[in-house]
Amino acid sequence: MVLEFREILYEPETPITFKNGVWTIKKRVELWKSLGSRVFDDNLESFKNWAISVLTILI
Repeated sequence: MVLEFREILYEPETPITFKNGVWTIKKRVELWKSLGSRVFDDNLESFKNWAISVLTILI
């Protein structure tokens, strides 16, 4: 997945940046509008489970 993001960095008008080890999203609303239809329930469920796991470790 990181490789896919790195490839996007070289696209003109890229919606993301990577600087000093930090990924940043530019124009978040526009990005969500253009990619939101590609996010499915199983994607959100996986993200939720991952987030809970990570945040539980931090507590």
